[in-house]
Parts: sequence; C-alpha cells; structure tokens
Amino acid sequence: MRKIWGLPYEDEYSGVSLRKLYFRRPFYQDGSYMVTIGSKMIGDARRNGIQHFILFSGDTNNPAEIGYLNVPSKEEIARKDKEYEFEDKPSMFDGSPPMRLYKFKIKQTTR
Repeated sequence: MRKIWGLPYEDEYSGVSLRKLYFRRPFYQDGSYMVTIGSKMIGDARRNGIQHFILFSGDTNNPAEIGYLNVPSKEEIARKDKEYEFEDKPSMFDGSPPMRLYKFKIKQTTR
C-alpha cells in the first residue's frame, strides 16, 4: 500500500480507474460525514487517470467501505478555493508551503 502525505491508498483498474483511500475516521460537520483530501492526492489521481475515489474507514487490514467521490475537477477545486472549503496545515519541512486539505461530503456507496 502506498501513501501520499500519510494517507494510505491503492489504485485499481477494472474498466474504471479507482483509487481506494483509507481514513482512520471521517468527521461529522453540517449534518454530513466528511473527509479531507490533500491537493497532492487529487493532483496525482488526475495525472494517473483516476476517475473515482472509494473511501474506507478503520484499520487498513479490515476496512469498512463508507462511500465514494468522483475525482474533483479543476473547476471544483477553484470553487472550493473561492469558498474557503479547505484547511491549510503547516508543512513538516522548513520553508515548504502548507499542506492544503479540501473538505468533501461523503456520498454513500450504492454498489
């Protein structure tokens, strides 16, 4: 299992390009469960032709599927930037820009 900014993930190609993301736990805000996904993860997914994120919660050895998201478009990210739907975390490295985490409502899995 690979990681970007500490978030474990696996890519799966079975007709549709998916990226499985593993979260310790989602958070509850404004009446919905949400997750934060880093700009680096989103950009990497776009560059690699990933179309959807499948979201899992709990231990990576026995995760529970909690929902899905379409990989956000550049326009959606621009909207989130304009509406401040993100959080900047300080970088672990001196002189590096902060880590930008975008907030997403979880869409329940229907498959």
